[in-house]
Amino acid sequence: MSSRQAFVLLTLLSLQSLASSSSLGQEFLIDRSTIESWIFQSQGDAKAGRKALESQIELKVRAIEQSVTLTEEQRRQLHLAGNGDVKRFFDRVNSVFEKIESMKLDQRNFNDAYQLAVPLQTQVSSGLFGKESLLDKVSRGILTDEQRDAWEHAERERNRRSQEAIAKSSIATIGLTIPLTAKQRDELLRRVIDKLNEPRWQGRPLQGPFASMLVSYHLAKIPVEDLESFLDAEQIKAFQLVKKQVGPIEQYLMAQGVLDKEADE
Repeated sequence: MSSRQAFVLLTLLSLQSLASSSSLGQEFLIDRSTIESWIFQSQGDAKAGRKALESQIELKVRAIEQSVTLTEEQRRQLHLAGNGDVKRFFDRVNSVFEKIESMKLDQRNFNDAYQLAVPLQTQVSSGLFGKESLLDKVSRGILTDEQRDAWEHAERERNRRSQEAIAKSSIATIGLTIPLTAKQRDELLRRVIDKLNEPRWQGRPLQGPFASMLVSYHLAKIPVEDLESFLDAEQIKAFQLVKKQVGPIEQYLMAQGVLDKEADE
């Protein structure tokens, strides 16, 4: 489990602990820094979160420039659009601050306050500049057809390489407790990549903890009868322990709207 995954799960556990340890009706006081930590997680606060988001604008522009040559005017418009996304996001952050600060929080509605921050937390973790962002829309509008085709092809390749790297890392971690041959690792990798290549994930590259969590989820969901085709009995027995550990991750992905349980069954 990555440090960010651990942060998410520990946050949820600490919220449950705080609520359960307080008497019914006792009011909580939540300061702004606590709400910021919910939203920005490992980045800590809004100031660091804003800086990270602004740096991602330049990274996005540079990623486009790796595929096509941009004019200065195109670069300017992309930065304006990205800054517009950041402003729109922080408008939502301030709205959530106001809603939570106006609530009288006790054991009964404490989790309601946290849930107000969850969509923003999800947006930070999955990436602010996806398909519905101003930056993405403007980039598609100002690029020529030739530039757009080259960029989209490069994006697909980057996403593929990123997903494969995350999957390999997760499988290598499993290999620390379950000895695997190179062929067995390849078999696991192929099954995870096949899942990530399903139509519902196309055009929606996942970033940060969601990507690694989703890989862990798909690994744990490989049917036993499938595992039997390339793992021995002892390896399958050990793999069952890995499957049991995915429960909190599955619940979190469903809560964030990343995973649709019905669609995955």
